[in-house]
Amino acid sequence: PKADMIIVPFFQGKKGPELAVSISDLKDPISLIIQAGDFSGKAGSTMLAYLKGKKEKRMLLLGVGKESDITVESLRRSYSACIKRCKNKKWPHVNLILPKTKKLIDSDIYQGIVESIGLSSYLFEELKSKANQEAFYIKRISLVGAKDVKEAKKIESLMSGVNLARDLIIGNATDITPQALGNCAKELGKRYTNVKATVLDKKRLEKEKMGLLLAVGRSSEFDPALIQLEYTGNPTSKDVTLVVGKGITYDTGGLNLKPTGAIEDMRCDMGGGAAAIGIIKAAAALKLKANIVSIIPSTENAIGPTSYKPGDVYRSYCGKTVEITNTDAEGRLALADALSYGQKHFSPSRIIDLATLTGAVMVALGSE
Repeated sequence: PKADMIIVPFFQGKKGPELAVSISDLKDPISLIIQAGDFSGKAGSTMLAYLKGKKEKRMLLLGVGKESDITVESLRRSYSACIKRCKNKKWPHVNLILPKTKKLIDSDIYQGIVESIGLSSYLFEELKSKANQEAFYIKRISLVGAKDVKEAKKIESLMSGVNLARDLIIGNATDITPQALGNCAKELGKRYTNVKATVLDKKRLEKEKMGLLLAVGRSSEFDPALIQLEYTGNPTSKDVTLVVGKGITYDTGGLNLKPTGAIEDMRCDMGGGAAAIGIIKAAAALKLKANIVSIIPSTENAIGPTSYKPGDVYRSYCGKTVEITNTDAEGRLALADALSYGQKHFSPSRIIDLATLTGAVMVALGSE
């Protein structure tokens, strides 16, 4: 179709860039650029050229690396480079040509490229001054050579869950509170008929005797909450996946205070909880034939006169007592109560635990 720009992929060959797909009508302008020797086809490299008498006014050459090294991840990274080049450019319609390679099946190619579009075109501009804000003017991207548009639409739905999680993680800790996460869950419950949202407030947590989650949240100005999202995509099945996501909306470390250099990004300590909410959004958008329950124990690990203290002992939801030796180990406390609660009430077939848990995990698993 007619567009403002066309994105053309190239492999990095031994003797120079090689077209990753045959395009007869652009052969002449491409050959002139290749002869100049300024473009290599290296993964993520780009070059903008202007066209005359063609369907598009512009052509962006995109390097996707050596064909022998191509993967879903390398495609995702390469195409993100060209999407980022479209920031602040008034190019509403873009033709994006899919590469052809025997290294990957079609669905893998769609996945890498559509995920790249969804991730790279994400913007969070609320906290920027107008002078520093960026924009995408793209209204339509045509995947030239795509055989299965449904597959691309599925990945687009998945990205909606990813970007919801990003919104929640990036927002200020004073805005993304346990109550704000609860309201986000309730919005999903209203939007999708097969999603049920329940938020257990502080009184209910006290009634349920969730002593560990309550202990962590003792000094916060925001009450703790246990957020529960139930997605029923296969009502005839008893198979249930339980997702438990750590939802500490800010982690000071408590009385074992985090030092400068380790505390600045602690609003991200609810990343597991954000992902657990995003999973439900993605599952509902995809109409996934599965049953998923997301539980997010959410509170703020703050400091104040009522802070829980090293040496204190608290009773957990399952009845076991726990001695606090470091208040910066708050994640496992909140998760313990949520895991016990989820097992008791939903009898899951499997449990997936998501948490920005601790630097000490490197001792067990390494840095990757």
